[in-house]
Amino acid sequence: ADGLDNLWYAGRTIGADGRAYGSIRVMGTAFATGEAAGTAAALSASSAKPASAQAVNKALAARGALL
Repeated sequence: ADGLDNLWYAGRTIGADGRAYGSIRVMGTAFATGEAAGTAAALSASSAKPASAQAVNKALAARGALL
């Protein structure tokens, strides 16, 4: 997404062949990446700059997310 600095991907953002995809197609992954993207978006919305990975990890850990 060239030219977009405020776009956050969530869900199953992975590519694999058909056999490998069967083992990565689990809802837990979608939940976790969705929570992380939402947290990053919220942190970025409350600041003048994008959230750092460290800030997102800290916020997720504070809510008990498995990292």
